[in-house]
Amino acid sequence: MNMRISLTLVGALMSTVLVLPTFARASSTPSAAAQQAGQDKGAQDKGGEKKREQGGEKEKKDGEAPKRDAAKTDGNEEMRIAAQMPLYPLDVCVISGEALGADSKNFLVEGRLVRTCCARCEAKIKADPAATMKKIDEAIVRKQKPAYPMEKCPVSGDALGEGAVDVVQGSRLVRFCSEKCVAEFKKEPEASMKKLETAYIASQKKAYPLTHCLVMADDTLNDDAVDYLYGTRLVRFCCKKCINEFRKSPEKYIAKLDEAASAAKKN
Repeated sequence: MNMRISLTLVGALMSTVLVLPTFARASSTPSAAAQQAGQDKGAQDKGGEKKREQGGEKEKKDGEAPKRDAAKTDGNEEMRIAAQMPLYPLDVCVISGEALGADSKNFLVEGRLVRTCCARCEAKIKADPAATMKKIDEAIVRKQKPAYPMEKCPVSGDALGEGAVDVVQGSRLVRFCSEKCVAEFKKEPEASMKKLETAYIASQKKAYPLTHCLVMADDTLNDDAVDYLYGTRLVRFCCKKCINEFRKSPEKYIAKLDEAASAAKKN
C-alpha cells in the first residue's frame, strides 16, 4: 500500500517536470497575432518618422523660397539702380540740398532712381513722392536736352519744333512732336527707346577718342566692336565679355575715356 502511494507520487512529480518546460516554451513564444501587431506598430512608427522628415524638408524648402525670391528682387533692384546711376541729374539731396556722398541712400520709387543724403529724407520722399519726382524730371530735362541727339519725333518722324513735348522715360529724356505721339509712345515705348539709343551712338561714334577696347587695351576696335551706352555716353568694347568687366568698376574706365577725350581735343 505504502509502495503504491510512493510510486503514484513519483509519477505525478515526473509528469509535472515534463509539462512545465513545455508550458514555459509556449509562454515565451509570441503568438502570430502579437507578432503582426508588433510589425504594424513598427511600420506606423517608421511611417510617422518619414512623414515628419518629409514635413521638415517641406518646411525647409518653403522657408528657403521666400529668401531666394527676396535675393532675386534685391539683385534686380541693384541692377536697375546701377543702370540709372550715370543718368541721375543731381549731385545734392533733393530734400535737404546736402551733397550726395558715398553714404547716400539710393533707392527706387516706381522703378525710378532717387538719391538722398539720409534715411530721414528717404522716408519723406516715399511718403509723398510726386513733388520729388517732378523735381528730378525737370533736372533730367535740363541736363540731357543740350546734347539730345534726335531732331525728329521717334513716333511720327516729324521735326521737333518749339512746341516739342519732353517726357522722362526711366531716367532718359525723350522728345515728341505732340501729345498724341506721347500717347502712342506709352503703348509701346521699346521701339522709340531703341531709336534714341541708336541716335546717341551715331552722334558720338565719329568723334570717339579711342581705337582700342577700353577694357582690353591691346585689342583694336574693328567692325565687330560692341557699342554700349553708359547713361548717354558711348563706350566701345572689343566683345560683350568686356561689358561685364566694365560694370564692375565703371568709374575707373570712364576716367580713362575722359582722359582720352581731353587728349583728343588738345590735338
